[in-house]
Amino acid sequence: MGTGIPNKRQKLAKWNGWGYKDTDFTMDEKKDVYVTGDRYVLSGKCIPDFRPWFENFTGLDTRYASPAQSWPEMQQKIHKPVICKSFVDELKQANCFKYLSFDDEVRLMHSHGHCCQEIYQLRYGKFKRLVDVVIYPDSHDHVEKIVSIATKYPEQLTIIPYGGGTNVTQALLCPENEKRMIVSIDTQEMDRILSVDFESNTAVIEAGAIGTQEEVDRQQKIIYDITSKYGGLKAGAEAGSRGYLLTYVIAYLRDYGFNYYFMAESFETSVPWSNIVPMIKKVEERVKESAKKKGVPSVPWVSARVTQTYETGACVYFYYGFIFRGLSDPIKVFSEIESEARDEILLQGGSLSHHHGIGKLRREWMNEVVRDQGVDILKGLKQKIDPHNLFGNGNMGLTQADLSISANIE
Repeated sequence: MGTGIPNKRQKLAKWNGWGYKDTDFTMDEKKDVYVTGDRYVLSGKCIPDFRPWFENFTGLDTRYASPAQSWPEMQQKIHKPVICKSFVDELKQANCFKYLSFDDEVRLMHSHGHCCQEIYQLRYGKFKRLVDVVIYPDSHDHVEKIVSIATKYPEQLTIIPYGGGTNVTQALLCPENEKRMIVSIDTQEMDRILSVDFESNTAVIEAGAIGTQEEVDRQQKIIYDITSKYGGLKAGAEAGSRGYLLTYVIAYLRDYGFNYYFMAESFETSVPWSNIVPMIKKVEERVKESAKKKGVPSVPWVSARVTQTYETGACVYFYYGFIFRGLSDPIKVFSEIESEARDEILLQGGSLSHHHGIGKLRREWMNEVVRDQGVDILKGLKQKIDPHNLFGNGNMGLTQADLSISANIE
């Protein structure tokens, strides 16, 4: 037990953008773009055609830079933690955590996900409410003890569980109206494989476990043995590697765009086959029409791709972004256009989400999608399981959680 900070995430991850600190799309003096670091296939390589391609599709102009604020500038905007001393003292006495931190950077990193609105605020603004303490248990027993102690103080604290921190539904944003101490429980120290059932091909693995290369190799051998037994062929890892690369490259590209007044986001839906093409067309039209009405200085970039297929339909990812230079409240405009895109998706037979979930970003459509009766059922379950709203982050609109239209942003 200690009050130090586990350095896995803080040492490796950016505090104000996507991914690893050593990985970025960067432009050199010749205006060629290359990828820093050595983690990906593209790392260390120059991409000479990237800049003109990106500028052509998005309208980005590298003559106009929009650098992010520094950490000292952000740190000055971080409020002091609200502390329930009795709870903290009892935790220490029970010896039920590995680390506990009130560090400013740790608190900030546990108070947001990776929506465009959240990254914008990290770069240029501040969050009105942050978690007050981050607790790192290293066992299931620790978690049970932490929650058990917390139930003694329902009027003085609330809990927000924390996983990888990369959600894109504003699920981690702290309600602005929350006066209680906000406790973040980070499971990254719970990294053990507890049991393996080889006959059933199942395992019990703690929430913070990260697969090793040895485990990947072992699983690959098992799969190849099975395919060989039944006459299957090795397709190779190329397709999977390209898909993995595309997913992560897109995420890093957003930070590059932000450097030059371009903001962007992706969002997904599931839709029947017959609706895919009409839906994509209508959403693109709706986004461009809305942007024009709201005074966006250039035509938005809108794109879509099918990522998963099923017998009756598919998952469709949309990518949308625009130049925000000159807008007085870029994130408000961005959020309103994104909401109109979601309205159009639902109008065209798409779902509220395929796999990202609801969080706070999509809570306004809950009554439309599952109706009042469905929301009442969910609220009833919440009340029965958590009568004191100990887990009170307000996701899905089941409890009050005030956020401004600019997504907790000033």
